[in-house]
Amino acid sequence: QKSREKWVKFGDRNTSFFHAQTLARRWRNKIQGLFLPDGSWHTDPAVMTTEAVRFYKEHFSGDNEQGPQDMLTGAPPGLGVEAQSALTAPVTKEEVRRTVMSMKSFKAPRPDGFQPFFFKQYWPVVGGELWRTVKDAFRLEFSDTSLLETQMVLIPKVSHPISLKDFRPISLCNVAWKVISKVIAARLRPFLQGIIGPFQGSFIPGRGTRDHNIIAQEAFHFVRKDDLGGGSLALKIDLEKAYDRVRWEFLESTMVQFGFPTITIQLIMWGLKNSSISLLWNGSALPSFVPSRGLWQGDPLSPYLFVFCMEHLALKISESLQEGHWKPIQLSPGGLPLSHLLFADDILLFSQAFEDQACLVASILEDFSRSSGLRVNLKSKFVSSRRVSQSRIDTLEGFLGISHTARIGSYLGVPMMHGQPRCADFYDVMDKIQGRLAAWKSKLLNKAGKLCLVKSTISSIPVYSMQSLWLPQAVCNKIDQAG
Repeated sequence: QKSREKWVKFGDRNTSFFHAQTLARRWRNKIQGLFLPDGSWHTDPAVMTTEAVRFYKEHFSGDNEQGPQDMLTGAPPGLGVEAQSALTAPVTKEEVRRTVMSMKSFKAPRPDGFQPFFFKQYWPVVGGELWRTVKDAFRLEFSDTSLLETQMVLIPKVSHPISLKDFRPISLCNVAWKVISKVIAARLRPFLQGIIGPFQGSFIPGRGTRDHNIIAQEAFHFVRKDDLGGGSLALKIDLEKAYDRVRWEFLESTMVQFGFPTITIQLIMWGLKNSSISLLWNGSALPSFVPSRGLWQGDPLSPYLFVFCMEHLALKISESLQEGHWKPIQLSPGGLPLSHLLFADDILLFSQAFEDQACLVASILEDFSRSSGLRVNLKSKFVSSRRVSQSRIDTLEGFLGISHTARIGSYLGVPMMHGQPRCADFYDVMDKIQGRLAAWKSKLLNKAGKLCLVKSTISSIPVYSMQSLWLPQAVCNKIDQAG
């Protein structure tokens, strides 16, 4: 990303490396063909674009069955007077200027064709108009609906996508609306630590993946070794297309319960309900449609709104824990009970391995699904203690609706160990390094460029796993050999 920004800023040199990079990126992003729902393969652009519009129009449309908006019996911790005052304070010109200057200059152009660089470069000319637009939106709870015209680009989640489910829709919002979202997010962020529970770690200042990975490693190790009572369960739950399925009624009810000011709620809901989406298909914009659910990946405020939605689930589990229904695990004698870990749409649940616990977990997830619109992915799975018999595992699978596995795989991109780390657990890290070094890019670089590529690759790729795991010496040796 840094190199791309430098290319835009300083100009593209007429080299074989640049031309190869451009052609490869264009080929990689082009959608050549797709399997349609009936199983047929199509390469006709007209057929594919028609199916894409139909698929995403249905994808961002609400279900006919509307569940209850509230699944809590008690009142959640709400925003205090200080937080409410911060959210409703008049927007200053300096606040808008800081927000604009903090944005990446050369992100993809939005529907209006302007990048943040334009507003930075010509702030003395256009800054006052942009500030008045943002200030009026906060004061009136709405603005010109043209600000909400959104283009959606499809990013492949796999190397060779063959269906529309293999793409991640990322929204390109207009700069003016993005400034409004970033102002709300910046005002809300300092207060999240005191509102969101300690077992949710995504987008909360002072919390990160490393702490969650370390706790998850300890929890999975305990579950595998637990030989007391009836054993333990650890469930890894993945939510299907999480951001795209959030019900707007549930989101609005959530903001009311957490004490958001009415004027802020109205502005956020206006931004959702009056938006329009146009897919970018191989560089061309398709006819727009109006969504009726979902949060936009690419909107700065969406992650924080999703955190509040997920806090509903965390509070429901804590409520069941306090009532004595949920039986959690304890990693050490006298230690704190651990019932759940949440990081965005990645959910870990821990309980005793009994049938009534499986029924309770399934019931809470079902209530949350009906209320929020989020759906449990069928790829979710669980592990159990070694003392849990196969017959009880079969019964638990029936209650939970997900399959049992001997190895949970990875969590937040880090493999969950069972015993001592093995070389096989880090094959993906070594494959990434070898793939990066063996790519076509290295063939077009001189010796100094290749040396820079080797150093940046070997030093950056393993770092994330090394934050919470001790890499075996054999893995370190193979990484050195790759360089």
